[in-house]
Amino acid sequence: MAQMRETRFSDVCGTVDELKRLMSEEPEAGLRADGLVGFVEDCVYMIGRMDLRFREFQRLRDEFAQLSQQMLAIPDSRSPYAEQVAATMVSRLRQGRVLSTEEAAALSEQAEEVRGVAGEQEQLLRRFKEACMELGALCRAIEGNRGWDRDSSEAETAGLAASLTAWLPPLPHRAKILDFLRRDRALLLPKEEGEVPLVQFEDGGVIALSAVRWSDAVSNFVPASFDPSPRANRYRPDGA
Repeated sequence: MAQMRETRFSDVCGTVDELKRLMSEEPEAGLRADGLVGFVEDCVYMIGRMDLRFREFQRLRDEFAQLSQQMLAIPDSRSPYAEQVAATMVSRLRQGRVLSTEEAAALSEQAEEVRGVAGEQEQLLRRFKEACMELGALCRAIEGNRGWDRDSSEAETAGLAASLTAWLPPLPHRAKILDFLRRDRALLLPKEEGEVPLVQFEDGGVIALSAVRWSDAVSNFVPASFDPSPRANRYRPDGA
């Protein structure tokens, strides 16, 4: 994976639109090869960032499949048998007479069979519980700090603005990026103490939080230092 870099758009679509616009409307841009190459490299980088996440989901899929096989291997409960034995015992005991030594021994043996089924069920339940706990741990691990649970996400977002005050962009960009963070359409990447937080968007783009700007012209996030051309939208295929 390439070294962390900031991109000029939050997704590949906006990047390709602008690249096509430059090549079509500003042919002299070809004289500045690094500029055009930068857009292509942004695309590759964003695809790579998304691929990292894709691989995580693939590993999760494989682990899920393994857990599923483990759970499918857990045998069925023998509770119907225990109920049948218990019914036989109840029928005998309801006769309301003195038990012979043989009858007491037989009933005791049946009671142990019922107990055995209960013990088996405890083990089966434990196996299911352990598999579910492992499944939950896998889900929490792949969720990370994305806040998929709506209640916890809203609670975290309530304090998000306060915790990021020093880095948040001005309004209206602030409200827009906070909304994307709340809805898991973007997340904050880990940072060192004192560093400006980087925002990674769901489509792989990376922009410093303080520099994030929403452009109505191209319906996309861009860095404050980049002014996208509204004409770029003309280079998007119909329906894209």
